[in-house]
Amino acid sequence: MAKDLAVVLCDGGLNSCVTAALAAQKYRLVMIHGLPAAAGYSRRQSAFELLSAHFKPYRQHTIHAEFLLAARLRSAAAVTTRAAPVTEATESLQLRLNDLFSLVGIASRYAYAYGAGALYHGMRIGSDTGGGAGGPLGTGLAEGLAAASEFNHVLAELMNLPLGQPDVEVVAPLLELEPWQVVDLGIQVAAPLEKAWSCTEDAAVPCGMCTGCRGRAAAFDRAAKRDPQRRPK
Repeated sequence: MAKDLAVVLCDGGLNSCVTAALAAQKYRLVMIHGLPAAAGYSRRQSAFELLSAHFKPYRQHTIHAEFLLAARLRSAAAVTTRAAPVTEATESLQLRLNDLFSLVGIASRYAYAYGAGALYHGMRIGSDTGGGAGGPLGTGLAEGLAAASEFNHVLAELMNLPLGQPDVEVVAPLLELEPWQVVDLGIQVAAPLEKAWSCTEDAAVPCGMCTGCRGRAAAFDRAAKRDPQRRPK
């Protein structure tokens, strides 16, 4: 059993970049990338390959997962219809949980095949998904975090019981962090943030205008750090 290996879900984004850097402190990596089976997402695939080149994992795999495309289309439709904040936060969290459940289910087969000691993913709830009455699942931040923590616990049980690997740990190191804290942590662990892709567009350079770019810029600004991808004015 190769307990020095960890399977890491990596979509090429900032969260998974920092998660991979944290996992690499303890393990050799098996990096898994879930790719929607449709055109328009090749830049995320490129980011995954750049991160893989940086971390030099023991193995890397790309999974063509059509359900990821469907989830992104539903998420975009929710934004277009301007759903109420509570509903939008609830649906966003539920979509992420559903996608994560599916991806971890696939990744667990790799964990079994490699005899890995842990499975890392970069899911983040944080306080910016809503607090108070408008928090995840229509409650508060604490309840949303509790739901996500319970979700990880269930994933670990489902993964361990049928596979007979009771020592496999499901790790979500960013779960309670806000975006600026992810940036700060990433710099502390020397994560290659310049290789992570946040833009929703499929271009050579970030557009600077989409929700992904604006969120990334706000995170670096609040962390009082310079984004290595930001072009000088």
